[in-house]
Amino acid sequence: MEIGQEYLVSGRPERYGVLAVNVCSRTRPLKYAQVDLRTLDGSHCAAPGGTIIGHVHKGNNEFQDNPDMPNVSVTVRDQDGKTYRARTDSDGIYEINHLAPGVYTVDSPVSDSQYASADMVAVVEGQCMEATILLKDYSVRGRLLPGLTATVELVGVDDPTKLARSDWSGSQPDGRFYFRDVPDGEYLLSVTTWMGAPGDLYYPGTFDRAKATRLAITNGGLVRGGTLDFNPETLPFVPIPVALNPPADSGAYHWRILLSATGVLEEKGWVAGQRFALLYGMRGHSYGLGLYGDSEHPLEYGSCRSSITPVVANPGMATIRIAVPPECQR
Repeated sequence: MEIGQEYLVSGRPERYGVLAVNVCSRTRPLKYAQVDLRTLDGSHCAAPGGTIIGHVHKGNNEFQDNPDMPNVSVTVRDQDGKTYRARTDSDGIYEINHLAPGVYTVDSPVSDSQYASADMVAVVEGQCMEATILLKDYSVRGRLLPGLTATVELVGVDDPTKLARSDWSGSQPDGRFYFRDVPDGEYLLSVTTWMGAPGDLYYPGTFDRAKATRLAITNGGLVRGGTLDFNPETLPFVPIPVALNPPADSGAYHWRILLSATGVLEEKGWVAGQRFALLYGMRGHSYGLGLYGDSEHPLEYGSCRSSITPVVANPGMATIRIAVPPECQR
């Protein structure tokens, strides 16, 4: 800490009135704590609904000191696809108030050279939920499926060891993926999943490497321009929407939804307030769906498992509601 500098101090109370402050706390100079001060004010978080608030920074590395970005438009989307917009102020802070509780995704497209990188955020009634957004550079982009767990890579045609991996190694929560600083050359776009696919999927939607579209990269971008969007109607991956029944939860357990065949292929954590969680399976394949709950107080609550629900992955599936065992509804 610097002498003469004002700070917002955050820590954990301990014995004898001592406040324990570590490197992971939110202690910071007051001039950098504007989001915290607005949250502590309370009026910004007032019901009805909840608030998403945060900084928008510019930079390609979240661990660096990135500059604030004033006058930037931010769009978030609920699980029904309805959009809500705000613009950052002179401090680079945006604020969207009175949102219904649930899970929201930041729309990543910003311009032809930048995108917004952010995690999904769960809104809680009467609370401020912080979501920092980082504006990153890109030169090649495309779209897969929202929430699909996958690795997206550009693989050299003549040299398969020549790889360019997308940011986050996969896609953003809204299903879009971005590359930057791709060396010039000829590539295939590959998608690797862990759901029992026969191999890597290649753009525009084939498991046969010989049928994949060759992509020429020059000066970091596609020679023919455009985006590398997969057609969701022809992809072999099928969304499986899953919800808890009942959806309200006491908070005694942290729930995970497991999709399995011969082993666990995918899991998604359940966030209080969300309408459904999206898992993915191979079109026409059979799976088992189950809930697993663990607790921060295992001696009091133990763990909890549901029965397995059989499911066949087909397009246009209705939301599957998995019953929380009665003994775990506490």
